[in-house]
Amino acid sequence: MTTQRLPLLLLGGRDRRRKKPHEETRGGQQVLRGYKAMELEVGGKPLIVRLLERLRACGAFDPIFVAGPASVYASLAGEVHLVDTDGGFGDNIRAGLDAIVARQGAGRVAVMTTDVLPDPGELAEMVEDVERHQPWDFWCVQCRADDLQELGASAWKPKYRILPEGEDDAVATVPGHLVGADLRVFRMDLIYDIFELAYRTRNQPIGPRRRRMVRGALTTLIRADLKRLFTLRRPGILWDMLVNCLALIRQLVGEGCPQREMEDRLRRMWVGWRHRREHPERRGRVMITSGLSLGRDIDTEEEAREILSGEG
Repeated sequence: MTTQRLPLLLLGGRDRRRKKPHEETRGGQQVLRGYKAMELEVGGKPLIVRLLERLRACGAFDPIFVAGPASVYASLAGEVHLVDTDGGFGDNIRAGLDAIVARQGAGRVAVMTTDVLPDPGELAEMVEDVERHQPWDFWCVQCRADDLQELGASAWKPKYRILPEGEDDAVATVPGHLVGADLRVFRMDLIYDIFELAYRTRNQPIGPRRRRMVRGALTTLIRADLKRLFTLRRPGILWDMLVNCLALIRQLVGEGCPQREMEDRLRRMWVGWRHRREHPERRGRVMITSGLSLGRDIDTEEEAREILSGEG
């Protein structure tokens, strides 16, 4: 990443107030609605402006695209490439990535939400890790959450257990909100549907979330394999996804999934079998960091006050 910058897609969210006018809580806290990246301020500037400052300072990402309503993010015109969209999570990813491919061509990209404010040191650590583990088909970040006091107002978020390489005990983690992928080898149509489902259920308790994810994923996967059958292609998506997804869920919410096994299973789920067969040297990378800033997205009023006040 230090030798070739990645195009970055920032997901600008959607206005939850239109869909859910009633009061919502998460972990006993009041849910924030609206376009948080523009409405929340850090030191007199919108959150997204501070985020862009840190992303540019790390030197890893260029150009930067923002997927969200152009009317909301109009003040960023000239600084970023605006993608005018206001759909669901999967729809916004699709619109943003389509815009990147139209401008840059298919290749490696990074995707990030706009309701986090990563620590500059943690960003630098991530950039170094991704560079060190090339060649890759994808990478993602998991943040260690050993001490609930360090999570503060975000302690309510679901946690997943991973056994880091070289360690003897599994650790609790929360997902970081930054991923990278090579669009040339990913099952993209499937990813849009699954990401939409995963995002809708991301903060639900693990048990109910698992049930909703399995039901929704089964429908999506069966539809994908039937489509492949009708076009005379190998219908192995259901098997790849179901076997590896269920094994991952069982381990992540149980005794813990070994880091390398998690990487391999995710690669079998999201990367086409032909590419895996022709490029065994490529891999997926799950970075486990001790920093929490990429994992503490701002979902509630309490999280906003705590995280943003700490930025002064």
